[in-house]
Amino acid sequence: MSTERDELADLIKSEAHVDWFSGTPEDLAKTIRAAGYRKPRTVTTVEELDTLPFKSVVMDDLGRVFHRWLLAGWQSAGPTLGTDIKFPAIVLHEGDSDV
Repeated sequence: MSTERDELADLIKSEAHVDWFSGTPEDLAKTIRAAGYRKPRTVTTVEELDTLPFKSVVMDDLGRVFHRWLLAGWQSAGPTLGTDIKFPAIVLHEGDSDV
């Protein structure tokens, strides 16, 4: 299983313009993670989506943003109405469980 650090190191290795960095790509990945980089969480199923707390926000595979409301469930935040979220969806904000 690959870690975020390993994935980021692989990405850095594939870039040609890392000549200025004197350490290894793994060192650079560690530095970037320490600075706050985190791979966005994604959900790929309705079951995963349903585990997110109320007030969460996701962006679906079509770029549409959805909010999870208490009684209404998942609702589009833009001009497109509906609740048909296309997976995978990126979690933009994880709400709180306090209702």
